Amino acid sequence: MILNVSLPDIASDFNKEPASINWINTAFILTFSIGTAVYGKLSDQLGIKKLLLFGIIVNCFGSVIGFVVHSFFSVLILARFIQGAGAAAFPALVMVVVARYIPKENSGKAFGLIGSIVAMGEGVGPSVGGVIAEYAHWSYILLLPVVTIITVPFLAKLLKQEDVIKGSIDVKGIIFMSVGIVFFIMFMTSYRISFLVVSIICFLIFVKHIRKVSNLLLILR
Repeated sequence: MILNVSLPDIASDFNKEPASINWINTAFILTFSIGTAVYGKLSDQLGIKKLLLFGIIVNCFGSVIGFVVHSFFSVLILARFIQGAGAAAFPALVMVVVARYIPKENSGKAFGLIGSIVAMGEGVGPSVGGVIAEYAHWSYILLLPVVTIITVPFLAKLLKQEDVIKGSIDVKGIIFMSVGIVFFIMFMTSYRISFLVVSIICFLIFVKHIRKVSNLLLILR
């Protein structure tokens, strides 16, 4: 992540131990992981356009909150939760767009292009973050996602209004899946076996549950 290069500076500013500072990344990963799993299926019911614009706005909102109130650690963590929830819309919905609108003979090229862009971002991101932290302040890194707000008018114009599937969201399935993801990530950061056990139980219940519904996160009426 682009903010990783500044974690030592953040730890110094807040006088926090590494375990506490790691929550800056963990908070983002938690909501990002859950959001990525949820956005794709919600696109059938709410539409790609609405969800993508929602994700951009939420991501930018979290970025601004984190920048403005960056001197409060708890608010910074909250901002990272919000950022992750918004940022998750991009990978999930881009995959849906490719699968739904790109011809099968060109889908491989599209996925390859997306992979290249992601790899380039992962390579360039830390360098950009390092430059910002060196010559300005690490809090300015939080503002980088705000740049995506300029895409809103273009996306609103380019993305067509879609036909959506009417139905009720499978809240129970979302809860089991989300709790499973949360405890698995907590296990990966703390290595507590109890977290892994809870995660496995939730995923098993989730798998059993989805076998009873006709669609993973959407019960058609």
